[in-house]
Amino acid sequence: MILSRALHDRTADMLFARVKSGAGPLAPGAGAAEGLTYDAAHALARAAHARYIRCTAHKHRIESALKRYEAAYTDEGRTILEIADSPGVKFSPCLLARLLVERLLGVKRSTVGLLLRTPSLIPDARLRAEVAACVEADPHCSPLVDRVKEWAGAEHEWRLQAALLRGTPRGGVPRSALYTEEELRARGLRRTPDVLLRWPAVVACAHGAPTLVAWLDSKAAFCEDHAAEDAAAQAADYTRLFGPGALVFWGGYVAELARGCCEAGGPLPRGVLLAAEPPVLLRYATPAEAAALRGALAEDAGAAEGGAGLWLQEPPEQAGDAEGALGLAPLESAETGDRQAALRAAAEFL
Repeated sequence: MILSRALHDRTADMLFARVKSGAGPLAPGAGAAEGLTYDAAHALARAAHARYIRCTAHKHRIESALKRYEAAYTDEGRTILEIADSPGVKFSPCLLARLLVERLLGVKRSTVGLLLRTPSLIPDARLRAEVAACVEADPHCSPLVDRVKEWAGAEHEWRLQAALLRGTPRGGVPRSALYTEEELRARGLRRTPDVLLRWPAVVACAHGAPTLVAWLDSKAAFCEDHAAEDAAAQAADYTRLFGPGALVFWGGYVAELARGCCEAGGPLPRGVLLAAEPPVLLRYATPAEAAALRGALAEDAGAAEGGAGLWLQEPPEQAGDAEGALGLAPLESAETGDRQAALRAAAEFL
């Protein structure tokens, strides 16, 4: 969903105040009054919670706060959940549990993560039960939520590949015309977008003229200013190595972030398209367009890591119309079955 800056800021501030007050999960129908879908409201709520954690985490790590939490736990007998929800704290139960586990057991931070993922390893019975309760109750920062996010990210990567392979009324590529992230890693690349086209293509742009892309990367999130800032450095590496590309934020984005997104001076590197769904592939790049891009990449010595060296020698065959529209290619049924089976296994495991 694409939101105006005014609607996003108004909704984000409301959700931030809601998180700050310690309110529970969003109710069904949340955001309907603002014209938001339920998924969009949840994406904004997750972004608001992440913003709240960034703004408040530092005050919980100071020594005076840690002493107060330790005393409440050991001397007053309060649970970690009670401490996290108390006035003046209002903090993530799992993040507070991390601080207390590190302090009470005297373990390294790297070990704390393992203990939260596997509370049964904690030797103290009370602390073991408390940590397990925090993991179950925390809707944002628990290891279980991290696992769900990981699988959501994988699912959206698969959806991106499926959209490119199956195509739309105006697009679609054969499987041999792209590299997946796994294939790029197998070739030894350190910086790997979710999809690298083996020959650049021209795609439709919702906020301007059609533009050339060589790679696409999937983000199972909503793109607001902080998310755009986080994605910019990664996108800059991809652009340096492979040329222009597209970031697909499935949760949507703030409209103002996408306007002029392929030009210099925006929040993202020049040549990076911002989209809320896989863009429609209109045609492959002409040999002249590809040669110009190849030359631009050759000027950067760092592009030797990937870039045009992975391209085909000539554009893939395309069964298109007079305008050069890409021919459709069905997604192999076996591959689809494997993906669906993996998702079912993940759901059962969680």
